Amino acid sequence: MLLVSKVYARSRKQPEDFGYLHIAMKFQNDPVDVIIISKENKRRSRKPLLFFCQDNLPQPLIRYDANGLHPVLPFDEQPFLDAFHIAIAAAPFIPVIADATTLAENATYYKDEKTKLPPRQYSERNFLDYHVARNNFIVKQLARERWADSRNIVVAGHADGATVAAKMAVNNHKISHLIYSGGNPYGKILSQLAENPEERQNVLAQWRNAANRDHAHATHPKPVYDFSQPQGQLLLGLGIPVLVCYDLWTHAAPYHDLLQVEAIRLQKENFRFITYTSMHDFAGVVGHGSDDYDQYRWEKRASDWRHWLSHA
Repeated sequence: MLLVSKVYARSRKQPEDFGYLHIAMKFQNDPVDVIIISKENKRRSRKPLLFFCQDNLPQPLIRYDANGLHPVLPFDEQPFLDAFHIAIAAAPFIPVIADATTLAENATYYKDEKTKLPPRQYSERNFLDYHVARNNFIVKQLARERWADSRNIVVAGHADGATVAAKMAVNNHKISHLIYSGGNPYGKILSQLAENPEERQNVLAQWRNAANRDHAHATHPKPVYDFSQPQGQLLLGLGIPVLVCYDLWTHAAPYHDLLQVEAIRLQKENFRFITYTSMHDFAGVVGHGSDDYDQYRWEKRASDWRHWLSHA
């Protein structure tokens, strides 16, 4: 059985204050914080596990202010809790909980306010294979819990989290279902090229520098290289049920289309694709691809996940 973590000295509140189970463990001697979201009074009930991979940003999982708790997930988790326990891992060496008023723009946690940089330990571990290995270790540990149905472990990810989720599923036979939302199945660098056509040569020069991994003077951030590893062929090799959700207005849409075309060609009946013509991440779309942030559309995406899971 895993140990529930001790109180964080820097936070006045704890995850338990908001009804979450906080589990602490060690991975390669690194501290790991995981929160479990369960239906009230049903924490001990045996259910499938939904492991959500957040985007790889240095943000505390749980944020609160004088008005209360900020959303932990980009969607309302309550409709999932009749059927699932939800697990989320905190970013490496980032506090699991924080007062939102102490954080920088976009809820970013900086170790040093002067340099505007996250902790060094976070930056040193913010690469794909570390996230994948750590998350699969967490899944292995959680699968041993009596309340977790180890035969049904769903991994879902959005944006960079989708890349992590995909490689987790490739490497971990305990994962029974994969939800791949957003991201780019053929590499983040392709989206960056499409987003910055006027900077195309600079982007390619940076990519060349990043790809030259043995070069002593390579300076391009490792995360860009890691999250640009093509996942398409690995995804197509999976035999478990896979849901791919993507927005037709994003720069990654043609690469999702390519994945879908290949899945059809290979007769991959375990794949389901859902496309959105009126959604860009969580915003609506007005006119030709401009965002309308007054329309919070994540609930539609989450509803589609639940419907697929109930039939997969």
